Amino acid sequence: MKVVIFISMFFYISLFSHTLVNDYYRIDQLDDIYGYDVIGYDVYLNLTDTTSNYVSGVSTISLITKTELDSFVVDLVDELECLDIKVKDGESTLSYSSISREDDRVFITMDQLVSPNKELILEISYEGESPTGSYFNRAFDITTHNGATIIYTLSAPQGARYWFPCKDIPSDKAIVSFTMKIWNHHQSFANGILVSDISIDQNFKEQRWVSNYKTATYLMAIAVSNYKMFTIDYNSDISGKSFPVECYVYPEKLEQAGKDYSEIVDMLDCFENYYGEYPFSNEKYGMANFPWGGGMENQTASHIGASVVTGTGSGSDLIAHELAHQWMGDNLTASTWNDIWLTEGGATFSEAIWNEYKSGEYGYRSTMDSFENGAKNHNDNLWGFEDTYNRFVYDRGAWSYHMLRYYIGIKKSDEIFFSTLRELYKDPSYREGSITTDQFLEFFHLKTGVDLTQFGEDWIYGSSYPKYEISYNLSNGSSLSELEVVVNQTNSEAGLFRTPIPFVVQFSDFTDSLIYLEPKDYNNVYSFEFNKRLHNNLSIENFNFGNKILCNKSLNPGSVIEIDNDLSSVYPNPFNPVTNIKYSLSKRSDVNIKVFNRLGETVFEISKKDMPIGDHFEIFDGSFLSSGVYFYSISTKGGSMNGKMILIK
Repeated sequence: MKVVIFISMFFYISLFSHTLVNDYYRIDQLDDIYGYDVIGYDVYLNLTDTTSNYVSGVSTISLITKTELDSFVVDLVDELECLDIKVKDGESTLSYSSISREDDRVFITMDQLVSPNKELILEISYEGESPTGSYFNRAFDITTHNGATIIYTLSAPQGARYWFPCKDIPSDKAIVSFTMKIWNHHQSFANGILVSDISIDQNFKEQRWVSNYKTATYLMAIAVSNYKMFTIDYNSDISGKSFPVECYVYPEKLEQAGKDYSEIVDMLDCFENYYGEYPFSNEKYGMANFPWGGGMENQTASHIGASVVTGTGSGSDLIAHELAHQWMGDNLTASTWNDIWLTEGGATFSEAIWNEYKSGEYGYRSTMDSFENGAKNHNDNLWGFEDTYNRFVYDRGAWSYHMLRYYIGIKKSDEIFFSTLRELYKDPSYREGSITTDQFLEFFHLKTGVDLTQFGEDWIYGSSYPKYEISYNLSNGSSLSELEVVVNQTNSEAGLFRTPIPFVVQFSDFTDSLIYLEPKDYNNVYSFEFNKRLHNNLSIENFNFGNKILCNKSLNPGSVIEIDNDLSSVYPNPFNPVTNIKYSLSKRSDVNIKVFNRLGETVFEISKKDMPIGDHFEIFDGSFLSSGVYFYSISTKGGSMNGKMILIK
C-alpha cells in the first residue's frame, strides 16, 4: 500500500496501530480465540443502493474446526446487523442457543459441542450502513468521481469486517468469490477472474468473480463504477505462461492510463527476473482506479488512485510498489501486523529494484537514498512498531532489505540473496501462506548458511541506528603506506551494531581496494599496510562506501592527515650537523615536531600553528649533540609518525 500527496512526492499515511485500538488488533489475540480455519468465502453483495454507504449481502464461510468448540466467533462491525445465521453440517443445520455482539464481533453459542476437524458452513445474512473508523477511515465507501458513482473497499489492515462477516486476521488465508448485484451501466472489479455476467432485468445484473488462490481478508477487495477496461497481454519469459493485465479506469482517465500503464510489461519482466514467476498467473493482474491518493495491493486486483494517473509517468514507482506486493504481501503474507515490515518494506525496496532495472546502479542508489530520512524518523524497533502504516515501517523496512542484500552479498553473493527470495516465494511451506520475521530470517539462514541472529537484533528487533565518528591517520611512502582508521560508535545506548562497514581505499595510481570494517566494540582501531602509495584525499565518503549501512557519520576535524614517511623525509640522513625534517599535509593542521635520544629524552621540540596543506620542512641543527642514533616524531591533530636519523660527526 502506498499513499501519494503530490505528483512526484510520496509519503505513507500515519495512522493508529493495533496496539492503540480495540483488543482484536492486539497481537496476542490475532489467532485463536477462533478455533477454526477458513477454507473459503463465497460472498453475495447487493450494491444497488448507491445513495449511502449501505451494504447488504450473504457471507458463506466454509471452515474446518481446529479444536472442540462451544461457540463460533466471526468478525463484523457492530453497525452491520445480522439478519439470519445458519450453521450447516452437510445437509443438516446445527442449532445454537444465542447470538451476541461485542467489540465488532459476532458470538454464536452452540447448543452442543462441535468436535475438532469438522467441516462446516456458516451462512450469515447481514445489512446496514458501513461506518467510518477503520484505519483509513472508510473500509467500504460509496462516493462519486466526475459525477459517476464509485463503490470501493480498502480493507487494510483489518477492515474486511466493515463490509462482510469473516475471520479478519492476516494469517488465515482462504479462496474467495464475490457475486455482486449492480446497475447495468456499472462494471465490477474484484480478486480473481470474472466468470459470469448475467442480466437480471433492464436495470440490474449480477457479476461473479472467483479466485482459487488463498487470499488474506485485508487483500480481498471489490470496486464498482462506470469503468472502461482495456487489457495488456503479458507473456512470461520465465514461466512461458501468458496472462492478462486488466486495467479498469475511469472514462476521464482512459488516455492517461494508457500512457502510465505502458510500463507494466517491463515491471513484470523486472520482478519475475528478481523474484520468480508471477504468483497468480492462472488468473490475472488487475488495476482499478479508486478515489484515493495512493494504492492498495489487493491480491490480483490492485486499487490505483485516480489522482496518480496523470499520463506523465509520475506514478511509476507507486504502480511498481503495488505490483511487487503480489510477491511480497499477497502470495507471502505477514503473519501478524508486527511483521508488516516484510511486506511494506519489501514493496518499497522493490521501487529501488525497479529503478535499478531501468537505470542501473544510479537508479537503485538514488531511490534507496530517498528513503534514508524516513528510515531514521524513529529510534524504535522496526518489528512491532506501533503505528503500523507509518512511513518509518516502509522506509526502514526497505533499508532492512537493502542491508540484507548487502550482507548476504559480502558473505556469499548478490545472486544468492535474490535466488533465496525466489526460493522463498515458491516454497510449498510458504507459497500462498504467511510468515513471521523469525521464519523469514531462519529461511535465509538455512538456504545461505549465513547466521542472521545479530543482523536481526541490529536492524529489526533493535532500536535506532549507529552514529559513527571517524578519523584517519596516513603515513605515505613511495613503496609502502600505512593507514589507521578509528571508528567510534557514539550512541552506545542503542546497543552495538556489528554489521561490517564498507570502506574504500584509493591509491595514487588511481586503483582502489574495498575493505570491510567489522565493529567489535564501540571504539575500534583498524590498521592497514599497503605496498603502494595511498591517495591523500580520504574523505567521509570513503566510509560506508555506497551507503550500504543505515547510519550517521562524521569526520573528526583535521583527522585526514598525511605524513610522508619516506627515508628522504629527513635529508640528508645520516647528517652532520644540519638536516631537514620534511613532512606533507593533506589538510590544515597544527604540527608538533620532537627529536629524542635513545633514552627517550626530548632533545628538540617545536610547535607550529595552523600549517597549510602541502610540503613543509623544518631545519634541525644537531651541533649541540654527540654522534649517534636519534628519533623524531611529527604529530598533528589526526595522528603522528616516527622516524630514525643518524648524526655522524
